[in-house]
Amino acid sequence: MGEAGAGPRRGRGARRRERVVDRGRGLPRERGEAARCGSGGQAHRNRHARAGPRAEGIGGIGAARLAARARRRTLLPRGPGGSRGRERARRSAWGREAPVHERRARRDGTGRRAHAPAAVGRRSGEERRSAQSADRSRLGSGLVIRFDVVTLFPEAFAAVTGSGVTSRALQAGLWRLATWNPRDFTSDHYRTVDDRPYGGGPGMVMLAEPLDRALEAARQNGANGKTIYLSPQGSRLDHRKVMELAKQSALTLLCGRYEGVDERLLARRVDEELSLGDFVLSGGELAAMALIDAVVRQLPGALGDEQSALEESFAQGLLECPQYTRPELYQGARVPEELLSGHHENIRRWRLKQALGRTWLRRPDLLAARPLSEEETKLLSEFQKEYRG
Repeated sequence: MGEAGAGPRRGRGARRRERVVDRGRGLPRERGEAARCGSGGQAHRNRHARAGPRAEGIGGIGAARLAARARRRTLLPRGPGGSRGRERARRSAWGREAPVHERRARRDGTGRRAHAPAAVGRRSGEERRSAQSADRSRLGSGLVIRFDVVTLFPEAFAAVTGSGVTSRALQAGLWRLATWNPRDFTSDHYRTVDDRPYGGGPGMVMLAEPLDRALEAARQNGANGKTIYLSPQGSRLDHRKVMELAKQSALTLLCGRYEGVDERLLARRVDEELSLGDFVLSGGELAAMALIDAVVRQLPGALGDEQSALEESFAQGLLECPQYTRPELYQGARVPEELLSGHHENIRRWRLKQALGRTWLRRPDLLAARPLSEEETKLLSEFQKEYRG
């Protein structure tokens, strides 16, 4: 929300006029104007039908206004003395600053790396592979992958930078995150990022131009990986895809909102669309964070025990077996005797049989797509007999 302040008096007894300072620009405007900043930072305005091209291009905005619009968000807790800890801002091609989160020790003396700009638009597979290879060679010791996220809500990504496995891996320097807000790449007074769809219908559609500029700024600052749009219309994100993405050195994630993104932007910039499943979220941020979490878990050194990743559900094409801990007896239910025996081979066979059986009961499609060994066929048959009594 904008900050409310008191304006100057216009003579004795004159009514004090309340003014609103537009967030991110410091430009005062009267409360009675059509456009106001609402909660969550989304611009609210008169939604008259519009047609024809959008407002002027980026070239019409002076350097002072660009600098005034540049904003930084803190996604990591501040360090001692109020310092921003592991957050730094990288200057983009448009004069904005993008929050970059990485381990401080991994940076060089200048804090930035030079990248030669390339043509706007899709690149061929050969160009992308070459860029990824070159980028991986520049990542430095320990750093495995970087994520660049185009989002209206950069602060949401504190969920992956500030806690859990992903936070520890970030502090260890295994991955890095830069966020790019398309509102910082708009060319109108109200920082508009959406408009009514052509042909009518409910909701708003995200404009192509601010997203295009944000993606280009990210690319010119080293985002050389493929661009992925998180969408319910995309192909399903599964373990196989996660393992494929974990081999990349860089990924750019585009988070949509409202009714989606102008199709022309997707055709121009996006390499792949991915979905978490057959349901709709309010935006792509949650899906992007799920993807980041799943990929980071697969990075060498991200988990305390590397065996954990190998034994998780889907790692071997099966669901994980049941797990137990103390006490041995809880509410009348005992831990299976096989797990208490101390016999490693018996424990291994029991766990494999339970994993096969659980997959057969809950996800038979996984079994249909997975060839079974002779031992697995025998163990599954034993489980089915026990289950059927």
